[in-house]
Amino acid sequence: MYSLNSNLNNHLKIWLLALLALIILVILVGGLTRLTDSGLSITTWELFVGFLPPLTNDKWKDYFDLYKTIPEYSEQNSNMSLSEFKVIFWWEWGHRQLGRLIGLSVMMPLIFFSIKNGFVCLSQQDVKSLVYFLKSASVKYFLFNNLL
Repeated sequence: MYSLNSNLNNHLKIWLLALLALIILVILVGGLTRLTDSGLSITTWELFVGFLPPLTNDKWKDYFDLYKTIPEYSEQNSNMSLSEFKVIFWWEWGHRQLGRLIGLSVMMPLIFFSIKNGFVCLSQQDVKSLVYFLKSASVKYFLFNNLL
C-alpha cells in the first residue's frame, strides 16, 4: 500500500476505512440535519466549549432565546416549544461533533504516521505547513460565521 512494512499498511487501511465510515456518517447526519431544518439551531460557533451540550434548563432557555433571534424562528418556527427546539438542536449538535471527530481522526493519525516515518510521508516542513493551513482555515471559518 504505502510502505514496505505490512503491519503499518494494516494500520493505514484501518485508519482510512474508519475515515470513510465517518465521512459517510457525517453525510447522512448532515442530510438529516438539513431535512429537519436543524442546521441553524445552534446560532453561535463555540469551538472549544461548544462540544458540551446545555446541561441545565437555564442553558437550554439561553440557547432557545438565541435561536428566537434569527429569521428562521420568526419565519418558520414561531410556535416552536423548548422541547421541539431540543430535537433540532441535537441533530445540529451531533453533526458538529462528527465534524470535530473527523478532524481529530485525520490529524492525530496523520501526525502519528508522519512521526513514525514508516512510509513515504510528509516532511516536518510539510506538516508545519499543513498545521498552519488548518489553523488559518479555522480562524477564517470562525470569523466568517461570527461576522455574517
